Amino acid sequence: MKLAIFDLDGTLFDSMGVWMGTAYDDMKARGVQVSDALQDRLVGVSSPEAAAVLCEAFPELGLTAEMLIEAWRTTIKRRYREDIDFKPGAQNYLRQLRSEGVIICVATLTPRDYFTPAFERTGLMELIDFSINAAEAGRDKRFPDIYLRCAERFGLNPAQCRVYEDSPLAAATAKAAGFEVWGVADPYSASQEAKLRENSDFFVTDWRTLLKATV
Repeated sequence: MKLAIFDLDGTLFDSMGVWMGTAYDDMKARGVQVSDALQDRLVGVSSPEAAAVLCEAFPELGLTAEMLIEAWRTTIKRRYREDIDFKPGAQNYLRQLRSEGVIICVATLTPRDYFTPAFERTGLMELIDFSINAAEAGRDKRFPDIYLRCAERFGLNPAQCRVYEDSPLAAATAKAAGFEVWGVADPYSASQEAKLRENSDFFVTDWRTLLKATV
């Protein structure tokens, strides 16, 4: 492997609870309850898509996706600035890869103005070679563009790269495009773990299990 491509939320950062919790708390405040089945539909999708799904599920609220995103924006951006951090062992795993000469990219659905403060605060900025989000790639992770852009930037083909994802949909996309895929466990996608394992070449239950004694 010459290039490692990491998803951000739920993979490197312990942040899915912020996204999910903000949306669910907002829905609860509006007097509706998000069912388990509806929660499953929201795993691994972009915030505009999640907002659209919720608007469709609760038409009685008379909301648009743009209205929901604006309602969530302040809370989520504040959390990236203040306290979102690495999952246990993830930062050291990145250091380990860098010591082995592996190129590191982050490929995320999250807007750049959300994640940049967290990158700077946690030191992630110094550990990676490139980052890209879905808006910059032009399409979300139902399509492989975001991963292919990472590989192409460094003159590599998918077979020389590994993708790390907590979303079974994204994992399937990367695998179909020829990338090696390592699934990463996250409590907020636990209901889809079997599917993620099915779409992965290897499954990471905890980053700390991958660390060598020298790290």
